[in-house]
Amino acid sequence: RGESILDVPLHALANCRELVMVILVDRSKDHILLEVENDLGWKLHFGCIGCEDAAQDPWQAAETAAISALTAAGVILSKDSGLRPAGVMVFSFSPPAEHLPMRIRVLEAKPDTQAIQPGVIYSSTEIPYHSMWADDKIWMPTLLATSNSFFQGHFAFSSGPGAHSKLLNHNWQPY
Repeated sequence: RGESILDVPLHALANCRELVMVILVDRSKDHILLEVENDLGWKLHFGCIGCEDAAQDPWQAAETAAISALTAAGVILSKDSGLRPAGVMVFSFSPPAEHLPMRIRVLEAKPDTQAIQPGVIYSSTEIPYHSMWADDKIWMPTLLATSNSFFQGHFAFSSGPGAHSKLLNHNWQPY
């Protein structure tokens, strides 16, 4: 994969925050669970603060943080679901002094769509990209189309975090 965003130590990313995003998808039913309340206040994706325990493998730490946050939010995963590493992103904002960058480890999990879940279930054709951050329509279709996909990318935005911020540049790359 060459040089990776994962190879850059978090402390070298200008006070970057380590976060975790979980894409909740049941491919067999074409269901994507969005709009689950979370501690980060993300409106559509499920997110949580990553664990920065240097003694733990970073992906294992992300999984541990995600399982704890999903459980607290009332999300029930399918019995045959694990959390699969699906990608990593760095978000930076302009002007940089106003908003800290974020490195986000993206995990994929299968929700139990037979259980009552918080949030809203969408099909892949109903995903509200118009209400999402501009990066989502770049990486999410590939992730949803390919069950073993992995991606990485740096996304630079014109202003602070949110759907209102214009995407200035990116180097997204699927693997």
